[in-house]
Amino acid sequence: MFNGPLRANPIKVIEEKDNLYLYIVETNGLFQIDDTVLEICRSEGKKVEEIYELLNHRSTKEDVDSLLTNLETASVIQFDDSSTNEVFHNYTDEKLSISSIILMLVQECNLRCSYCYGGDGEYNDKGRMDTETALRAVDYLFDQSGEEEELNICFFGGEPLLNFKVIKEIVAYTKTKQKSSNKKVTYSMTTNGTLISKEIEIFLLDHHVSTQISLDGDRETHDYNRYFQNRKGTYDTILKKTKNLREKGGLTARATVSPVQLNITHTFTHLMEIGIHNVAMYPAVEMLNEEDFEKYASEFTKLVGYFESLIQAKQYRDARQISNILKYLRMIHSSSTRHYFCGAVSHMLAVDVHGNLYPCQRFVKEKNYSLGNVKDGLNAKKKSDTLSELRLEMRTTCADCWAKNLCGGGCPQENLVFSGSINKPVDKYCNFIRSEIMDCLKLYLRLTEEDKRNLFPAKRQQKPILEDVSIGN
Repeated sequence: MFNGPLRANPIKVIEEKDNLYLYIVETNGLFQIDDTVLEICRSEGKKVEEIYELLNHRSTKEDVDSLLTNLETASVIQFDDSSTNEVFHNYTDEKLSISSIILMLVQECNLRCSYCYGGDGEYNDKGRMDTETALRAVDYLFDQSGEEEELNICFFGGEPLLNFKVIKEIVAYTKTKQKSSNKKVTYSMTTNGTLISKEIEIFLLDHHVSTQISLDGDRETHDYNRYFQNRKGTYDTILKKTKNLREKGGLTARATVSPVQLNITHTFTHLMEIGIHNVAMYPAVEMLNEEDFEKYASEFTKLVGYFESLIQAKQYRDARQISNILKYLRMIHSSSTRHYFCGAVSHMLAVDVHGNLYPCQRFVKEKNYSLGNVKDGLNAKKKSDTLSELRLEMRTTCADCWAKNLCGGGCPQENLVFSGSINKPVDKYCNFIRSEIMDCLKLYLRLTEEDKRNLFPAKRQQKPILEDVSIGN
């Protein structure tokens, strides 16, 4: 029944509230265990007879057999010599159904933010998308969406509102296409917020455009890195231009974390106070040194404490607005395997001002990663090569990292910029990510069933082989 020596699959043992838990790296499974299970997991290389002997003082042979069977079924251990690594295959023939496109409507910007990864929003190729290219991109989305029924069009830049005329034409055209298909299209946009007018405000609300503004926190924090060409800060302009949208709950925010303000709890509470209803925070990796990241990790721990205080006060709605924490909790709760960092190429593409296709908006300045264009479609070989390159399994530096399935190996384009390879994350960032993921794992273990019901949607679930605390009922 159990042939060969025992092999323990990659795991991480977590201690929380005097209990032991086992996190399974490959599946995101999270189980409460006892000393017996821990001893089995540490019996690498032992044959089943040796394990019987090791545990005979506390368990019968039948009990050990039952436990070993459960652990093997739950992918914690195995007894054969076969590799657990997935066999790579060529992705040329894999059907690609696109559900989202990012339209680079404008590759220029009215701001000069210090940390802009797009080079003043131009991506080394300044220009504006014309109507013909934009509508052809919409056609491409519909044609390549396969069985996908829910599609998304994201208006991006540079600053997309510099090309508001084309945005209106896209929405009008898309509505006519929806009538002749079973597709439902939603819209999203990332904007710096400085160009929002009454007309634009009404349009965004009328067409339910999910709008995210780039806002780094309070005035001092924001204006330090985000300013007009004359270096005048943009905070006051943004608040004035977005007043009505914020009051109507129509805005989310992306805050870039830099050394000027690492107290992210302060940043979050400030943005909530001014009417932002969901906040995502990401570091300007190039601006933070190792000491900054250590402080950032400490501040993230404090943010987790703030999140938990909201939970304890039953303020679930407010807690759900901290997307940096909620995203990890959701992944832990779903207990699933991850193959890509994000949806680039697998179900999402970016379209530059000329109609060229890229894995995502960040890759638009990486001309070697052009995959084709909306007129002629994807180059099959480039698509296949890029999909293979983006696979988490390709990231050899992540192979032995316990956090890889929750982290996803880091943004591939960001890796490319800072390490020269898509598959080599930045060490200082990796250390921070591991710290924040452990904070979130331990937080999850402290959640009550009531907390989980309020934080996560109900989901029917078969009873697990082990009592997997990461799966909701």
